[in-house]
Amino acid sequence: MKGTVQGVMGCKPVCGPESTIATLGGGVPYPVQKEDLQQRARKLNAASIAIRRRLSDMVRSALSIFGCPSHIHVQWACQATMPDASTRFQSPRGGQVRELSIPESTPLCMGNTHRQHHSLLQRNRGGAWSLLFRDRFVVLGLAAVLLFPGRSVAQGIPEPAEAMAAFNKVRAWVDAISAPPDSDMSHAALPDCPASVTIRYAGRIVGRGVSFAPGRGVAIREASARAIREASGRVPIPVDPDLRREVARSLVLSLELASPPVPVAPDALKELYLTLSPGIHGVAARMGDRVEGLFPGTMLATGTEPRGAIGAVAAAVTGSPENAIRDPSQVRRDLGVSFMTFRTTHLAQTGAGASPHFLYRGSGLPTASPPTVQDLESLTDQIVSNLLARETEPGERAGIAGTYLPLQDRYEPAVGSPIEQALVAFALARSAHRHGGEKDVREHAARLARRIIEDLAFVGPEEIAPDASPTSAAIVSIATRAAFDAAEVLPDDVATMLRSCDRRMEEAEVGSLSGPERSFLAWGMSVRARWSGSPEHVTMATKLVREAFLSTPAPMLVGQMPWLLWAEQALAPRDGPIPASESLRQMRAIIWTHQIRPEDGGDDGADMVGGILFTGASNPLPTAQSLRAIAAASSMMVDPRLTPAEDLPRELARLLGGVRFIGSLTADEATCHMYASPERAHGGVRASLWDQRMPPESGALAILILCDLLDVVSPSPRAGPNAHGIGSVEAETGIESGREATAESGVHGER
Repeated sequence: MKGTVQGVMGCKPVCGPESTIATLGGGVPYPVQKEDLQQRARKLNAASIAIRRRLSDMVRSALSIFGCPSHIHVQWACQATMPDASTRFQSPRGGQVRELSIPESTPLCMGNTHRQHHSLLQRNRGGAWSLLFRDRFVVLGLAAVLLFPGRSVAQGIPEPAEAMAAFNKVRAWVDAISAPPDSDMSHAALPDCPASVTIRYAGRIVGRGVSFAPGRGVAIREASARAIREASGRVPIPVDPDLRREVARSLVLSLELASPPVPVAPDALKELYLTLSPGIHGVAARMGDRVEGLFPGTMLATGTEPRGAIGAVAAAVTGSPENAIRDPSQVRRDLGVSFMTFRTTHLAQTGAGASPHFLYRGSGLPTASPPTVQDLESLTDQIVSNLLARETEPGERAGIAGTYLPLQDRYEPAVGSPIEQALVAFALARSAHRHGGEKDVREHAARLARRIIEDLAFVGPEEIAPDASPTSAAIVSIATRAAFDAAEVLPDDVATMLRSCDRRMEEAEVGSLSGPERSFLAWGMSVRARWSGSPEHVTMATKLVREAFLSTPAPMLVGQMPWLLWAEQALAPRDGPIPASESLRQMRAIIWTHQIRPEDGGDDGADMVGGILFTGASNPLPTAQSLRAIAAASSMMVDPRLTPAEDLPRELARLLGGVRFIGSLTADEATCHMYASPERAHGGVRASLWDQRMPPESGALAILILCDLLDVVSPSPRAGPNAHGIGSVEAETGIESGREATAESGVHGER
């Protein structure tokens, strides 16, 4: 027996006073060295702690799937064997509860720890199992995983086929306008996952239901029932069966199915909002048995950003609005709230009776295929048409409306500022002279550009005058010269406004202006100098432009783009070099270095590809501000003085990436599913992928970029007034001739 014990335990039989007696099964005594026993006890304790840590992670995630308060259960199970845990707050039962901070608790780690568990248990059979089974909560959690298998964290979001089957089932319930009863077990074949159901009627949300209940299809059924009951109370439901079916058909459905929520480590809560991709990740909070969450689609449809979403779920789960503005780590510490994140599969109808579409960040799925010339022309027409729809009634003499808020279906302000209106007029005049696209759209753009300038010349009560500031006067001066032909006699009020704006630019106190404002002013002065040909005007403009370049390092030039570039191009002789060409090329190289490539986007940023990361901004993710840098790059590409023929393919490829990002910002049919008036919102360029506001300047910059690109890739018999404030000339067909025509015309409107 001693030989057997020695072979298993790895110790030598020793006799004498330094040994002690232990018993191994059957009461057979054998001698063991005291030091060996103490060493094995220390190893056993360390192994037990390691096992508990790993199993705590697994059970916490598993219990969260089944709707159990895993945060508290796992802490009670582990508090006796966590020497590195500190007491933070009192548990609901009055005992001390210790918080765990285990950064490695990720889906990847939790899915690859079974081998470590197995090896530890094999080395420490008896003692480890006996200690483990004292923790009843851990055992109950493991039993739940084994007896009630659900969707694990590693499984992620439901498969497309599962999601489509769930959508069809919910659609059938909506068509019946009847919430499924608890006894209805048809949901048992649906996925076991959290769900959010949104019902719209005439563009407005009339019903929404969210559920995190465990069980196959239970959350989907509960969320559907809540949404249908809410919609039934807001939409008049006829008694007549035919009318009832017609109303049901008018209800538009949106369904989000989530992955199992993943708990967030306490030390990651302070900067949790920075790790969430807006419109991709949802956030949830648990306190006891109660779970509250915000789904990505809801966040997009309500304009809620990640920071606000975290506060919203904290307030909802605790029932206290003040927790919405508290630090989430404090809410967790004081109240025992666990925060979680998840991803979703999103299906939605784009209109009444339409087939469902799979959505990505609330829009159509991103595509990596390069656009054709027809695609570029179509995108340009869509953006131009969106701006044309902002035209006010002719009798109002108000030009166009301001920023469109598609979620509320209103403009704010109701009348755009002079800077917004003039920039739109300038872009419309540019698009009116492009080749290709819808002829009616081009003609309407030319008419509206002129009307905006004429309306700006009329200043009504409480309206802002075009020459109220040097920057406003500069862009109004540029747009006026772009909207009217060189040989045309200006209307009296427009001519008076133009003289007033030119005078306001001359009187500007340059030292009090910011860098971008000085660039605007330099652009306006350069265009005026190019138009007038006056040596005095050229001298004044040259001084402004040179001072701007000399005072700004190349890496910082992007903050003054594209206005300063356009000023430089308008001022330089048509056949002469551009003085700041080297600085501009360095700046362009920096822009492309910060452009998101397909391999950079990943699963959370596929629609951000082509955008520019401004690392100095409070939110470094690409927004419509990227269009300023991309517009500078597009104007440099069409100018042979800045982009030689041998560099054109490389620059064209990079610019196409920027155009891809413009497409992501532009509201398509799928994006409009969440808007109150899809027709009015279609083609609008959003402030960002998660900010649904549609500023007029975003659309104007997108048009200018697309027109530059079309000048290169599409035959252009006429290069219209361009961004540099120079008039149009006749051009031959072809890429090179298009570039030559653009460069010769100086790049945008000459009088």
